[in-house]
Amino acid sequence: MPKLLIAEDDAETREMVALYLGRDYQVEAVANGRDALHALKHWQYDLLILDWNMPEYTGLDICKQYRQGGGQAPVLFLTGNNTFPDKEQGFTAGADDYMTKPFDLRELNLRVQALLRRHKAIGEEVFTHGDLTMDCKKKTLLRQGNEISLSPREFQLLELFMRHPNETFTAEAIARRLWSNDSDATALNTRVQIKRLRDRIDLPERPSYIKNTQGHGYGLCP
Repeated sequence: MPKLLIAEDDAETREMVALYLGRDYQVEAVANGRDALHALKHWQYDLLILDWNMPEYTGLDICKQYRQGGGQAPVLFLTGNNTFPDKEQGFTAGADDYMTKPFDLRELNLRVQALLRRHKAIGEEVFTHGDLTMDCKKKTLLRQGNEISLSPREFQLLELFMRHPNETFTAEAIARRLWSNDSDATALNTRVQIKRLRDRIDLPERPSYIKNTQGHGYGLCP
């Protein structure tokens, strides 16, 4: 399920958007630019919804820093600034879409869907690691040509590792990244899911595909 970050300093708007989009997506909502930058530093998102006018760090500031740091997820601005120079400034900073307030939540959801489709269409969908081949579109995993059946949660977990082969994630970060809206999204349950995934994909007398680096977290073995 795609994960969205919403940065909006108006509490009513933030809660309204988070509640509406939370029906279809994993949503994390923050109230200011500082918290948004902190979230982007530690976790991955599939789409960003940024209020333009926030204290300290504006949506424009966040977008610029995110793009300068290599962030690729689509960015949608929510703002009352509706002049062409404002829009030009936003798109130049790296925005993908722009909605002026007040807005219709149904239109916002349609724009989110369109941005995610567009981004997914240009993104990589087949990943390999050793003798594992994952097709994210078909939701299949092959090892040495033989299909391995995974639960949806196990597939999400392995997909995270396959999409970020050179990164490690703590159990807490994995829980927040993948299952932040679930009541059982805890570090302990994440470790349980990792054990189950290992039982599914690992071969006897061979090192696990998933390494645990003490003090850093979990990731794919080189």
